[in-house]
Amino acid sequence: MAICADAQELSFKRLLSELEQSIAYHDNLHPFGAEYVCLKDFGVSTKIWKRLMDKNVALTDSVDVFEMQWYFQERIAEIFLDLVNHPNFSADSLSSSFMVSSDGKFIQLSYFGNTGGSYKSNISHYYHTGLGKVNFQQLDKAFSQLSSDGYYEVYTLQSAHETQYLVLGGVIGCNTCMSAYAELFHFSDSTIVSDFSSEIGTRLGISGFHFDTVSKALSINWDTSDLAPYCFCETSAQLVDDGPEIEADFDFERDTKSCACMYKYTGNTFTLVEHAFEAQE
Repeated sequence: MAICADAQELSFKRLLSELEQSIAYHDNLHPFGAEYVCLKDFGVSTKIWKRLMDKNVALTDSVDVFEMQWYFQERIAEIFLDLVNHPNFSADSLSSSFMVSSDGKFIQLSYFGNTGGSYKSNISHYYHTGLGKVNFQQLDKAFSQLSSDGYYEVYTLQSAHETQYLVLGGVIGCNTCMSAYAELFHFSDSTIVSDFSSEIGTRLGISGFHFDTVSKALSINWDTSDLAPYCFCETSAQLVDDGPEIEADFDFERDTKSCACMYKYTGNTFTLVEHAFEAQE
């Protein structure tokens, strides 16, 4: 029994090691650099590549960089699934690439998409221990509402009826634009149920969402721009300030305002309690 247990622990550690190595390899692939990369530089043999891609292709020692990215993205997804289904799976044993909720049940793996463009996308995978053993289809169904770009913080909140998770994230969508988003959800019937969500997209003058664990207040500050020319606090898409319509002639000196929203956790959702805006001098 001890030998079997040791073997399982070793296989789990090997999966974690391969995951970290695959993410590192993926990070080193530059889509607008060299068009082709050598397989041996990324730990992939020509025979493995031939078996994975097409049994009829000719053996080669170099492949297109985008195909190499695809290979590692697929492999990382496979390893993630193997890890969460592993008999030795434990949130405590995961590496720093994972974000884990304080109750150890909600897990995110997110890494840089490395597309080479100005959109700094991430690739994210999610799991909840309440799902048990899963396949890709079950994971896609369970977490379809969550952002593919992932989140940088997770908070575990306890309502009167269930455990809820507040996740905060953001992504750079172009050289000067950024969005910030927050989602509160719980699990029911093997899928997530959204209890609150908000997203702000503007230029880079945005702080991102902040959650105060003592006051249970969720807040965000940002500056208006041509992408978001009015101050608003999204609650069922209700605008709180009748600012100018989105238009191409937004004048940053004339029209820019500093905006703020604050929501308070009520025990099962967030309710807007304060909003403010002021014209910049």
